[in-house]
Amino acid sequence: MKSLDNIEYELELSDKQIGKPGPLWRNRDYMLLWSGRLVSSFGSRISMFAVPLIVLALTHSPAQAALLEILETLPLLALSLPAGALVDRWNRKWIMIVCDFGRAVALGSVALAFGLGHLSLWWLGAVALLDGTFSIFFTLAQSSCLPHVVREDQLSDAIARNQSISASSQLFGSVLAGLCYQVGRAFPFLMDAISYVISMCSLCFVKTPLQGESPKQQQKVDMKGEILEGIRWLWQQPLLRYITFLTWGLLIPCVGYTLIILVLAQQQHASAFAIGLIMASGGLGNIAGTLIAGPLLKRFRLGQIFVVTMWIWVLTWLPLAFAPNLVWLGIANVAGFIVVPVYFVAQMSSFMKYVPDHLRGRVNSVFSLIIDGSVPLGVGATGVLLQFLGPVSTILIMFVPQFLLVIGSMFYRPLRAA
Repeated sequence: MKSLDNIEYELELSDKQIGKPGPLWRNRDYMLLWSGRLVSSFGSRISMFAVPLIVLALTHSPAQAALLEILETLPLLALSLPAGALVDRWNRKWIMIVCDFGRAVALGSVALAFGLGHLSLWWLGAVALLDGTFSIFFTLAQSSCLPHVVREDQLSDAIARNQSISASSQLFGSVLAGLCYQVGRAFPFLMDAISYVISMCSLCFVKTPLQGESPKQQQKVDMKGEILEGIRWLWQQPLLRYITFLTWGLLIPCVGYTLIILVLAQQQHASAFAIGLIMASGGLGNIAGTLIAGPLLKRFRLGQIFVVTMWIWVLTWLPLAFAPNLVWLGIANVAGFIVVPVYFVAQMSSFMKYVPDHLRGRVNSVFSLIIDGSVPLGVGATGVLLQFLGPVSTILIMFVPQFLLVIGSMFYRPLRAA
């Protein structure tokens, strides 16, 4: 097994081969990748906003809204490991193009079905499964190709800018989602389909090869062996292994936050546009976090970043339970999101730095499988707790495992000393 020092040395050599001079905004291929993902992220935010509102309007059941969100994660759980192995073999650019096309067709079918009066929960469930299937391949391919279009010393900044996509789509996309939903319930899905077409077109103009020469490209495919190689590599890295399970534990209690905010806002008789503004408020915190993430990672040790962000993550969860009105609910949402991009930039930077390119798809797939495994458990628990106990009790109950995890992590020396 290669040591982290050897891996870092190999990445430095590949960094010299990349040789992309100048700032990121002058890197043509990076900007094509970034801008295409920005547009599709806006579209996804719009449709993500519409789905639970439609389900709640049809069924009045938070549990069924949670079930539909869980359906989208099932392909991620089933396909993450083989997708990672295939991403290391197949052309990553074409993987992303095909996935964008597939998602455009799937989301466009929802708008068409709604327009014809045939939309049902079964149709939404089928589209959720398709969207989840294409998303796992696209996400693994996209995350694996980033070191091929930027220099290693720019990786943290590039990752932070990619996080800013989520932040800006959360801020502006949520407001746009509320407006689109009021225009027509089919309109958010049409907008999402168009956004995937734009992303697909931007990928067609990327010229840089998005993967290195795989040492196994000419060999017979041993899917099981290649998957196990990625699992073993991650398992044999104590720090990366712990970060993976730490992220899983932090996410489980809060992946259903959208449902919690929806229920809290509806209890205060908020309109769809007002709910969109509250969701958008989290984008303000997210943008602030992306702006400070890069400078913080350059100034402080990784261990210091993880310790501080863990505590802020947990302690900013509680104010949601005590927000007396919609304004304070939005303020609490802003505070909670500031730390999220800082934590994930630190997490992704550590993986980008140490995972070799020919394993990156597989190792990222193992990470994705574990992290995505938090969604069914977390969203399902959130939906059930909301159904029977209400949002305030749900928030307080979900706080306990987060708090215990952070306390336990303080005793794990490799994390603090990273």
